[in-house]
Amino acid sequence: MLTVSGLGPWHLHFGAASFKDLTGGIQSLVTAAGVVVGGCWAYFKFVRGRTYRPRLAVDLSGQWRRLNDTDVLHVRVRVTNIGASMVALNQYGSGLRVGLPANPEHNEFRWQFLQLARRTASAAETVDRVFEILREHAWIEPGETVSDDLLLDLNSRPTIYKLELALLWSLSGDHADQFSPDDIEVFARRILGPEDTLSDKLSSKG
Repeated sequence: MLTVSGLGPWHLHFGAASFKDLTGGIQSLVTAAGVVVGGCWAYFKFVRGRTYRPRLAVDLSGQWRRLNDTDVLHVRVRVTNIGASMVALNQYGSGLRVGLPANPEHNEFRWQFLQLARRTASAAETVDRVFEILREHAWIEPGETVSDDLLLDLNSRPTIYKLELALLWSLSGDHADQFSPDDIEVFARRILGPEDTLSDKLSSKG
């Protein structure tokens, strides 16, 4: 038995069982406090991530049109900021690719993306052609919808086609047109047919 005495009326007696119960209670309180603090920190990170991480809804649509006896493809890209923070578009790494059916080989369907020829210091080469998109919309406010339309002469008759869109977003426009490892990529893909149409009515929320 442990006796603690001193000046004044305080005189405490702790038996072995009582001392064990006291230390156990203190340990339980410390553990509970740690759980509460950890839970609060996890919730803070969860809310902060949902608040500040760019959240975007992308819609791709298109329609073949006849222009001056030529078939052209009208493509529309629409992006809605469904998050709570304003986001900036980085044109570096952003763009739209268009694929058409390639010549079948061994009954296997393949896509052929539009190619762009370019010459380097050593030789000529071809790369996938990427169309610039949303150049006039560097920023998108929360709840805002922006769109861009392209009219493309693909040298093709109306046929099935595939659209692939890559957009790089950040919470700051400090590195526009430059690579940044902190950018978040939003990717969208859609396959459309020659009979698909798009609505000529556009709405903008802001």
